[in-house]
Amino acid sequence: MGFSLLVPTPQARRDRYIVETHDVFHRFLERMIAPPAITRWAASAHNRILTSLFQSWLSGWVEQKLFIQEQDKSRALRFETINDVNRLLTSNALPGAAKDFMEFCARAIGIAGRGDARLGAAPHTTFYDERIRNLAKQLTDEFRTENATTPLSEYWENSPVGQKPMMSLRDIDEAGKFVPAKAFGSRRSRGLDDKTLVTEALRIVRRQRGAVGELDGDDGRD
Repeated sequence: MGFSLLVPTPQARRDRYIVETHDVFHRFLERMIAPPAITRWAASAHNRILTSLFQSWLSGWVEQKLFIQEQDKSRALRFETINDVNRLLTSNALPGAAKDFMEFCARAIGIAGRGDARLGAAPHTTFYDERIRNLAKQLTDEFRTENATTPLSEYWENSPVGQKPMMSLRDIDEAGKFVPAKAFGSRRSRGLDDKTLVTEALRIVRRQRGAVGELDGDDGRD
């Protein structure tokens, strides 16, 4: 379950249509939403979100917990480098940190389901529970061997433990690349580079869709 808020923009034709046909739109909303490309029980999904779960565990759970426990707040651990994570996993700052992360993963994915009725539980609980815990252990074991001052933000770019943490649900797909077609050759002769050509083409497409101004830099600046 979740909450979604639509803020329509009057210059977007699709947004205007949703408002104009509000009643019908909402009656058939479920039919108009494409099914998700993946499910949370897909192995590839678990592999992809593992680093995201780890970063969430570090920043959203461990840092806060240690900050509360530390009387001298200025000394509270912050996990900005590989060394910081290594120290967490090899010291007594948080006893059983690796197992804590395993439990965090299992609960975040919702393997056991919610409440006494186990709503949304995994179809094969034992299999998925063991799998995500094994993945979590592999990640923490890797950090136990790492010892460097490299910032985590840089480490994730070429990490041996998986892709960098997701910043958006769109991160599940490989990023596409727009390139100008040969038909733009005459415009190249006018001194326009590829970036300018692609920006111009996308601006035209968005205007045709009635969404003028949605493209970044649509004020004429690149």
